[in-house]
Amino acid sequence: KIREASDPLSRAVSVLLAKIGGLSVDLLGLKLAVSGGPGRSEVIAPKFTPLLEALWDKIKDSYSALLIIIDETEHLARLRNAAAFMKSCLEQLNHDKYRRILFVVTVSPSALTDFTEDHPSFPRGFTHVDIPSLSEAESNELITRALSRAVPPSKARPEFLQWVYHYSTGIPSFIHELGRAAFDVDSDGVLDREDFRKGVLGTDAVKGALASLEDKHFRQRYTQKILSNEYRKILRTIASFDEDVVPVSEILKKYKGDEKKLRAYISIMVKRGVLEKVEGQLGQYRLPDRMFKVFLRLRVGPKKE
Repeated sequence: KIREASDPLSRAVSVLLAKIGGLSVDLLGLKLAVSGGPGRSEVIAPKFTPLLEALWDKIKDSYSALLIIIDETEHLARLRNAAAFMKSCLEQLNHDKYRRILFVVTVSPSALTDFTEDHPSFPRGFTHVDIPSLSEAESNELITRALSRAVPPSKARPEFLQWVYHYSTGIPSFIHELGRAAFDVDSDGVLDREDFRKGVLGTDAVKGALASLEDKHFRQRYTQKILSNEYRKILRTIASFDEDVVPVSEILKKYKGDEKKLRAYISIMVKRGVLEKVEGQLGQYRLPDRMFKVFLRLRVGPKKE
């Protein structure tokens, strides 16, 4: 809409963007230039809410609402004051009675934790909608549909679909990363087991899915969410099991340390979202997803096929 010169939104944006240096419209939509150097955010942030309000005043006769979707928030959630900034924006819009300006913010569990640590009351500004992991049928449909629309169109062998679903744990963004990397390494238009393997590990020309997920999720889990090498040792021990669910008694056999300390470490990692406690099963734990197990085995432990 912004790029259509005849649309009211385009005219309104053109006028209002002139008031904030660094914002412009390009082929992909709105663009924020970050070349202003240190302190740039302090200049732009106070103008953001008034800009939205002024924009709505100009287009309210043509639209029923202004919906702003903030997606892929893993990096945003780690920025200091990001949650406080968004909460302040919501409160100001509500105070000024601009209730047709709406936000949808997608967050992973770890990103929600980061936002909450930045500003504890941030989650209360939103209605929470939990999106469960995809079923195998939904995962297969997503991959098949995406490949049919790709350039060039491609197909996937049944075993490829099974591997993607298994290792993604049904998480949509993980399915995307695994499918994207495999498509990029494929050479014959049919994605198979070898394309999956190369897609996970990457090649000289293609960034692997594991590296992408490491950048977005795993590095933070492994370096920032846990406090010492002792925690990492426990994670690697859990990753060494082929089973997804591992009892504390089995971890203890390989850990060879103090049981009380082990249980304390595990409890802390559960609170930080690095481990999950299996509901209804006493003393049973699992990693948040199977690709994290792959990361622990290939990136930081002895390589295992």
